Amino acid sequence: IDKKKTKVIMINTPSNPTGTVLSKSTLEEIADIAIEYDLYIFSDEAYEKLVYGKKHISIGSLNGMNEHVVTFQTFSKSYAMPGFRVGYAAGPEKLIKAMDKVHHYVTLCAPNVSQLMALKALSLPNKYIEDMRKEYDRRRKFIVNRLNELGLRTTMPNGAFYAFSNILDYTTDSFKFSEQLLKKTKVAVVPGVEFGRYGEGYIRFSYATDYKLIEKGMDRIEKFLKTY
Repeated sequence: IDKKKTKVIMINTPSNPTGTVLSKSTLEEIADIAIEYDLYIFSDEAYEKLVYGKKHISIGSLNGMNEHVVTFQTFSKSYAMPGFRVGYAAGPEKLIKAMDKVHHYVTLCAPNVSQLMALKALSLPNKYIEDMRKEYDRRRKFIVNRLNELGLRTTMPNGAFYAFSNILDYTTDSFKFSEQLLKKTKVAVVPGVEFGRYGEGYIRFSYATDYKLIEKGMDRIEKFLKTY
C-alpha cells in the first residue's frame, strides 16, 4: 500500500457480479490494514439481506471500525424498491457532514413519497424479506445448475442475485458473445469485461426476474450454444 496516495479501501459484500460474501476473517484482515495505515473503508452492502447459506457481516460492526467505515445501503435490493431511488450512508460524523454538503449541490434529497415508502419498508415484518430471499434462492439454484449443465461453468453464489459464468470454452470475447446472445435469443446478459479486465471471459446473469422467464431464457441459451 502506498501510504501517501492511498486514502480509501472499497469493498462490496455481497458482491456484484460474483455473489461473493466476504468472511469474517477476511473482513478482519481488511480492518487491520485500515487501522495500520489509518484508511477509510467504503463498504457497499446493498445486498446484505440476500445471502444464502452464509451470514452477512458488516465490517463496520467490527471492533475499532467506528471511525474508519462508511457503509452504503439502498432500498432497491433488500426491499425490491429500485424505482424509488432511496439509499443512505452511515459512518463517522465528520465525514457524513462533509458528504452532506456535497450532496445538497447534487440532488438535495429523495422525493417525499420515496422517503415515506422507505420508512414503511423498514416497519414491515421480516417475513416479507425472508419470503423474497427464499424465492431468490430457488432461482439461484436452478439457474446455476442449468448453466453448468449447458457448459457455462458457474460457481454457486452466496449472495445477491447474479450468476457469473465462465464462457472461455466458447470464446474470449465476452462483449461479442453477449451481443450475439441478445440479437439471436433476446436474452440480455452483461459482458464480464464491463466489470474490469479480470472479468473478461465471463458473463453476468441476473435471476431477479420471474422463474418461468429464467426457464425460458435457459432453453433459448441452450439452442444458441449448439450453433455457436
